[in-house]
Amino acid sequence: MLTGDNETTAQRIADLLGIEMVIADVLHGDTAGKVADLQRAGRKVAMVGDGSIALPIAAGVFEPAFGLLLRPEIAALAMSGSSFIVAVNALLLRRLRLPSAPPIQAA
Repeated sequence: MLTGDNETTAQRIADLLGIEMVIADVLHGDTAGKVADLQRAGRKVAMVGDGSIALPIAAGVFEPAFGLLLRPEIAALAMSGSSFIVAVNALLLRRLRLPSAPPIQAA
């Protein structure tokens, strides 16, 4: 499990779900690199996330450069939809049975 949550929280959730590998305290900008590292190591990667881009757009972050602006109430609806999709994806991933990962060898 790769997460931006702190190690204690991440480990508690991983223990409840039977996840053996935990990579915690990952910054948003580092996520893609960490996923690529796991894939290069032969790992299968699935993602459940809630990074609805609508909030930065609603906050006006992209308005000066790209003219993108979203009304806050539309962004709130998008976030609600995003949360629903994340919950559904998480439930679907619980049913997924992946083969056991090869043991990690120390260097």
